[in-house]
Amino acid sequence: RSNRWIFNWNVIQEYGIGQNQIPGDSVIINKPPSLLEINPGLFYTLLASAVAGSILIVLLSAFVVALKKRKDALKRAHRDLRKLIASTPSPIVLLYPKEKIYINANPAWRKLFDVPTSMEITGLKWDDEGMFATRTMNDLIEKTRGTDNTVSEEGEFRTFDGKVFEAMVYLTK
Repeated sequence: RSNRWIFNWNVIQEYGIGQNQIPGDSVIINKPPSLLEINPGLFYTLLASAVAGSILIVLLSAFVVALKKRKDALKRAHRDLRKLIASTPSPIVLLYPKEKIYINANPAWRKLFDVPTSMEITGLKWDDEGMFATRTMNDLIEKTRGTDNTVSEEGEFRTFDGKVFEAMVYLTK
């Protein structure tokens, strides 16, 4: 039988002696019980919660990174679309059909309707006074409701300064 060292926890703490400084096979008396010894269920629950929380943080971080990449790609596509529309020789106007609110118009459309380039049309309603409202165009916009198709119609349109002309219009939702 071998002799074993016995240490009092309170004395070890009082003198600042670390557990790594005493022999490994020593017996320590008066040591307060750990959480694992007091309540193993609570200990394992906290451990599982910490692991689950860490996994959740990693997953959410990956989701945020993927979302940011998609947002950046969408911004690039939006910028490219605006460039394409601006450089297209055909008149193009972008509007929200349901609300009849302008989003943008390319230079060819502005030229066709004699709209000054300095005039801001974004946010204006299609049927505002002087904003090219005709019964034909309003009917065409109404036809797009409830459909995912392109609709077209020939009709009269009014330029910004009031001149009326005939045109074929395609409206895509």
